[in-house]
Amino acid sequence: MTDKEKTELFSSLIHKISPVTPVTPVTPVTPVKPVTHPEDDPDKALQDVCELLKEEVPHYDWVGFYLTDPNAERELVLSPFAGAPTEHVRIPFGHGICG
Repeated sequence: MTDKEKTELFSSLIHKISPVTPVTPVTPVTPVKPVTHPEDDPDKALQDVCELLKEEVPHYDWVGFYLTDPNAERELVLSPFAGAPTEHVRIPFGHGICG
């Protein structure tokens, strides 16, 4: 994917999820459901972003968020994601790519 193609792809994604009135994009953009406003349901908003990125970015086959667990010391927990299930649902800080 060229730099120009990457710029156009991410520009179109920003227009799809932005609550601001979209500017006419340079390239045609397939309409998608709007991303939930985070203040309404943060987990749903994160899930919508995961699904949008997985569907729209050709080389992404898995997209997810790891968030800190407030009840566990120094540990990330898998939150909303799109793609195949993973065994990596909890990752201690300092381990793996995400920790």
